[in-house]
Formats: sequence, structure tokens, C-alpha cells
Amino acid sequence: MAQSILGTVTLAVIALTGLMLPAEAQRADSTMLRPTSVMVKITKDPNAAYNGIYTASGISTKCGLADYSYPHRMHSFAVIFPDDLATIAVTSVNFDADSLMSGDSVGTFDLSVGIRIGQTGTPPLYVIRAKDPQYGEPGIATRTTLRGGADSLHVFGVATKGTKLDVEMWLVCQP
Repeated sequence: MAQSILGTVTLAVIALTGLMLPAEAQRADSTMLRPTSVMVKITKDPNAAYNGIYTASGISTKCGLADYSYPHRMHSFAVIFPDDLATIAVTSVNFDADSLMSGDSVGTFDLSVGIRIGQTGTPPLYVIRAKDPQYGEPGIATRTTLRGGADSLHVFGVATKGTKLDVEMWLVCQP
């Protein structure tokens, strides 16, 4: 008889478990999958065909805080664009600053930008390693929070691609 009661209790527990309300879903990460527009200006490239202004819009994989649980990154800002493989004029943007609060400018960051020139293809990435002064690639990055919660990022710096050239980028991530 004890087994019969145990079996009945077990069935009751299983049945009640199915009636319980599901747990609340975790709130979505507001820094992921944000509509983004970007404009990149390349000047002083020895290959004149690459100089120009390139624009694109799409979805960023990441745009916002990227602290990775490190205390020195409590006010970090990172961008990874675009979220999908696209044949747009700006093929990739990867930006990272350990600390870049809204309204601030910093001279320590990393930026790599890829562009596409019509049917010509894609030159090597333009890279600014402003975090590492030994590379001689200085720059300044400024972040602003716009009305409605959009994040605006303006970066100007010197990249090395055999010779020094200027890279300027304006990027806006919508909430």
C-alpha cells in the first residue's frame, strides 16, 4: 500500500509541475541587434580608387556596453557591424574602447573598417590601434547619446596600410 501512495503522490507532483506558470523570460540585451547606419570617409590612400565616402545601414551584432565582467570596462563601448554578411559599401566595423561614456572623447580605442568598392572588391581593412602608441596610429573617438536613446559615435584617426592615411567614421545605433 505504501508504494501505491508513493505512486499517487509522484503522479500528483508531476501533474502540478505542468500547471506551474513558466518563469519570466530574461530581458533582452539592449546592446544587441540594433539598427545602425554608418558613414566612413577614407582620404590620403595611395590608391586613389579607395578614397571616398562609403555609407551603409543594417543591424549591428553589438552596439553598447561590453564590460565582459572586467572592472576597468564598466563604461566600455563596442560596435560590431553588420550582423550578417552583406555586400554593402561598409562591409565591417569593429570598434572597442575600454571606457567611453556618453559625452566623452577618448584617444585609446581600436577600430577596424572594411569597405567595398562596387565590383572592384574590398581592399584590406583600415585599422587604427590608438590603444597602442607604438604603432603610430593616433585617433579620437567621441560618443554622444541622442534624443530617443540612439548612440552616436564619431571617430577620426590615422591608419597604417603601408603608408599613413586618414579614416573618419560616423555611426549611429538606434535603440
